Amino acid sequence: MAQEAPRSLNYDIRLRNTPMETSRSAAKQALTEAIELLEKVVETAELNEPLTLHAITPYPQTVQTTFGRELWFGSLHAVHHWSMVRVIAGEMGIAVEDSFGFAPSTLVHKGSEAPLGKSRI
Repeated sequence: MAQEAPRSLNYDIRLRNTPMETSRSAAKQALTEAIELLEKVVETAELNEPLTLHAITPYPQTVQTTFGRELWFGSLHAVHHWSMVRVIAGEMGIAVEDSFGFAPSTLVHKGSEAPLGKSRI
């Protein structure tokens, strides 16, 4: 049986100037749709499935990675954005969970009681 070529991923090719950038309701809808899609895909995905990642850094790069590694990268990148949301919420007097906007490794380092804060090692 012929082996399927690795799937390809490129973070530089994405939609820009979308309604979710200026509309809270569009952003909420896009987030809901992304969560629903992830719930379907991740449940059956092979985390070690190979991917070829293409990126401009500004020089073209091509590296081998896996679905699981990129899923983990995406989740940590989201935490990076949540940390900015945490600061803005604080300036607006909006309370957020104590663990919101902190990387799992930071919560472990601080010994947080949050679900991700306890080391499992």
